[in-house]
Amino acid sequence: MSDNITWAGVGLASLSCHPIIESAPETNRPRRKVDRYKVPGRNGDIVVVQDAWENVARRYDIEIHAADYDTAAAELMSWLYSPSGYNRLTDTFDTGVYRRAYVSEDTDIENMVGVDGRCVIQFECDPRRFLLTGETVTILTGTGTMTNPTKFTARPTMEVNGSGNGTIAAGGNTITITGIVGGMILDCENMNAYKGTTNYNSLVSGAFPVLPTGTQTITITGGITSVRVTPNWWTI
Repeated sequence: MSDNITWAGVGLASLSCHPIIESAPETNRPRRKVDRYKVPGRNGDIVVVQDAWENVARRYDIEIHAADYDTAAAELMSWLYSPSGYNRLTDTFDTGVYRRAYVSEDTDIENMVGVDGRCVIQFECDPRRFLLTGETVTILTGTGTMTNPTKFTARPTMEVNGSGNGTIAAGGNTITITGIVGGMILDCENMNAYKGTTNYNSLVSGAFPVLPTGTQTITITGGITSVRVTPNWWTI
């Protein structure tokens, strides 16, 4: 199978300009965010290590070959730049994971004798590599467990169904929901409660559930009849 990149749902190999990835991208690991403070009269710095990491770059060397070079170059640029903001990025060099990425730099294609072209395309990536297995949904109708296979705390997406009042507890956090009508989505990553375009943050209080490493118990109480949990496992 040929090497491929899939960006915002479209594979590089599907382009008619027949692009080729010349070599595997470098494996860059993110740097942890660290705050340093200098105090007059004190030796050294005060260092505060955050539980967060910097974005990382992912670069690919690309070659195209086509009889109509200008059309081929335009097709490649359209594939790269038409999506905006963060989108899903996968490649055949690092299988089993996906990244959230955006295009970070201008890309110039070097024209080689009118039919060939070369360029380096670069994505700026969220430091997390999200496991594809973390997209598997677990349906809970009462207290249950989930096992985080990584060393990093995951922030799940929860589709809550039921009516009235209830709570969900996981990872030492408990969120209370009041006045559930039908259901809602709890986006624990962004600490947001909603259904469709309706904001339900006024109906929730407490701390959004998290899933630390290892086996975690998820407790459901009250009028919540079921919770569909997408765990969003990740590593670096």
